[in-house]
Amino acid sequence: NKWYKYEMYAPEYHQLRLLENKWKSSGWQIWPAAFFTAKYLEMKSDAATLEMRGKKVLELGAGCGLVSLVAANLGAKVTATDSGDVLPILQMNCETSSFASVSRPSTKQAQASSASVEGGSSQLVKLGVDAKEIEWGIDIRSEYPRGTYDLILGSDLFCEGETHIPLFLTLLQLFGPTTVGLISHVWRRPDRERHFLDRLSKYFSIHQVAGEEDIKDFAKQQLSSRGVTKGAGLLRRGSSIDVDTLTAAEGDREGDGEPLVVLEIRLKRDWAANIPRLEAETARLLAEAGMVVERGARGGIVSKADQAGLKAALAALRSKSTKESLLSSSFEEEEEKRETPNEQAGAVASH
Repeated sequence: NKWYKYEMYAPEYHQLRLLENKWKSSGWQIWPAAFFTAKYLEMKSDAATLEMRGKKVLELGAGCGLVSLVAANLGAKVTATDSGDVLPILQMNCETSSFASVSRPSTKQAQASSASVEGGSSQLVKLGVDAKEIEWGIDIRSEYPRGTYDLILGSDLFCEGETHIPLFLTLLQLFGPTTVGLISHVWRRPDRERHFLDRLSKYFSIHQVAGEEDIKDFAKQQLSSRGVTKGAGLLRRGSSIDVDTLTAAEGDREGDGEPLVVLEIRLKRDWAANIPRLEAETARLLAEAGMVVERGARGGIVSKADQAGLKAALAALRSKSTKESLLSSSFEEEEEKRETPNEQAGAVASH
């Protein structure tokens, strides 16, 4: 495990230290998309166009928890979620990480090395972030009622084709009439990923609200306003990374255009205005996927046996050989047609 430091300038200077481990699964390391999501929250909060204080926030695919911890430091009540082998590092960071409110000793010293500011006076700010498991695609309606959260966050959520259906089912269960989603995404397989968004658009309105350059410009303005010319607020293993060299582009990325976008997602008006209809549609799609928990005597509580059954069904859903009914005419069949022989032979490249 290695320490990762994040510098936050809005509303005042803070340092966050949390653990990552790039030798584990991809969820154990902090990717550029998470950094840009965190900076976007700072940018909007600093401009007073996104009020975070007191908001109930859920992060999907939180990984090491950077975005959740930044949201919490901005005043939100945050639940960070992930699943499988990523949970231990997420839970550890949510339980132990703190923002240090640091007084920089001098501008000159700050310019020399952002890592050296710990010589100034500091005050730790403990963050209360809950870390929980959400397995995408299963029935979570009893534990996470629709509309519980004001804001749903995510970074690089749909870069892997096998997650598209489970992620879609999860989003469909969580969003209420006023819920807003902010998801940063690095384009890797643009045709396939845009196809996912096209299908999502049956239920959600999706708009790009920022790009990589917007957020980098904001980060540079933060630094300039404080007389600092080096560093982007990203400190990894003791070295500062200049904002001009930080990019979201990955080696397996295809296509042209802006490598990273921040997307705002809301329920479409007709669905938001008719929640009973949306509930019925959600139940239908979950049933087709074999993901519904029978309600009755247990009042919707998901037992361990139910969880095991749902996860087994989810594994079957993810298997290409058993994809049958779920959105077969409007979602999955068209994705299969778009796959190349090489993609059919192996998983879509991820981080």
